[in-house]
Amino acid sequence: MMFYSYIHFTPDLTPFYVGKGHGPRWAALSPKHRNFLHAKLVRKYGQENILKTKIDCSSEEIAFELEKGLIKCFKRNGIKLTNLTDGGEGMYGHAPTPETRKKLSDALKGKPKTEEHKIKVGIANKGKVRSLEHKAAVSKAQKGRKATFEARMKISLGNKGKEKPKVICPHCQKIGGISTMRRWHFDNCKEQSNG
Repeated sequence: MMFYSYIHFTPDLTPFYVGKGHGPRWAALSPKHRNFLHAKLVRKYGQENILKTKIDCSSEEIAFELEKGLIKCFKRNGIKLTNLTDGGEGMYGHAPTPETRKKLSDALKGKPKTEEHKIKVGIANKGKVRSLEHKAAVSKAQKGRKATFEARMKISLGNKGKEKPKVICPHCQKIGGISTMRRWHFDNCKEQSNG
């Protein structure tokens, strides 16, 4: 796998971002793959006007060192980059430790998400197929959790006035809400076991 360092420039050839990657990463300008400062500049000039270059490296370690060196050099020369760090992070295939995950989780807790953010997350997750292992892990993490009174009230208010779809059990012909019917009817229906 070929790794490289890359630079993004504004139309007047001012560098504004330095990164490290492999594959098509250097050319990707989508805001879902970039930090908010990078996304803001790309919006300002338009994706088609952003200039890009990459420097191939013989290893990932060299690509990281080059990334750090370029960031340091540009900053020393008074060039304002949209990078949020000094580079050298994000090892390919690296999984963050539980401590790091907890720190990130704690930092994000209580921060309200904009409607735009929620819509983007929804679109990004649409059609994703979760593995059985992933589903089991989510299920295990949710077991024993009790929603707070505030959370239950929000759910209740959000559902008020919504028309809930009804389904019919093919075994006993009972009609009800999807979640309840799935639990007590269809494959679990007493009429089916008696029949």
